[in-house]
Amino acid sequence: MIIAGITEASNSTMQENQKTLNYVHKILSHVDNTNEKESLIALSLQLVNRDVRFSAAGLFYLDRTLYFTIAGATTTYLIILIQFSSYQPPNSSLNVSATS
Repeated sequence: MIIAGITEASNSTMQENQKTLNYVHKILSHVDNTNEKESLIALSLQLVNRDVRFSAAGLFYLDRTLYFTIAGATTTYLIILIQFSSYQPPNSSLNVSATS
């Protein structure tokens, strides 16, 4: 449950970043003051060029694709586990004895 909370918070933050960018562009078209316009352009450039993504020590990103990654890894592990548990080694009629 902790993973889901962190993942959803991370995903929500990334979506808010995109919404903020859209709002800045809408406001930019209505601003007449040069100083305000320059500030909004600078903010817009920062929002576009800085990718807001969270990762776990750079190993994987904390977004909703993490759910599919966990599900895929779990499914793969279970399939391998089922294959090993259903494997029965053949009975060997050969007597192997060590000769010294």
